[in-house]
Amino acid sequence: MPSANKTPNYGLNQWQGNEYPKRTDFVEDNAIIDQKLKEIDGKASSAIQGATFGGEAVPIKGKTLDIPMPTAEQIEALPLYKKTVAITKDTTLSSDKSGYLIMVSSANIATVTLPSPSTRAQYDIFSNANPFVLSTSAAIFDLVTGVLGVQTLTIPVWRYIRITTDGASWIILGGIVPVMPPAPLH
Repeated sequence: MPSANKTPNYGLNQWQGNEYPKRTDFVEDNAIIDQKLKEIDGKASSAIQGATFGGEAVPIKGKTLDIPMPTAEQIEALPLYKKTVAITKDTTLSSDKSGYLIMVSSANIATVTLPSPSTRAQYDIFSNANPFVLSTSAAIFDLVTGVLGVQTLTIPVWRYIRITTDGASWIILGGIVPVMPPAPLH
């Protein structure tokens, strides 16, 4: 028998100790769940079909959006950062660049030296050309990849990181770790 109590959103059965469910109760609940999932899937498909990035339609590969990498101009237009700074060679960051997006666009592997962690700064760093090396006189703790307590850390190309300080060390709190394609078999 259907329960007297129902869930507030979809009216699914919530049996009490003195009520006894029947198979038909589950069939009815499953039909409600199936209908709601179909509605959600339809809305998601419509949103994916109409997705744009920078005013351009985003190509779709299967059920995945093929979102292009943003340009420095597009990123700078976002209100997330004070400013975008491009680095093309070895650079020591200063605390006045805290809150900036640092774009590493060096033709070679550049070294980005962090200031003293006592400066209480935060940076978002991204490389679109080559890996780069983070360097500090303190310690770096990468909570994303699990590398802990090092003074230099090589960051692969296309990895975006957010690094901040706790006053004593530098901590990579988040970011995107790229998935590298497997090496070809010979």
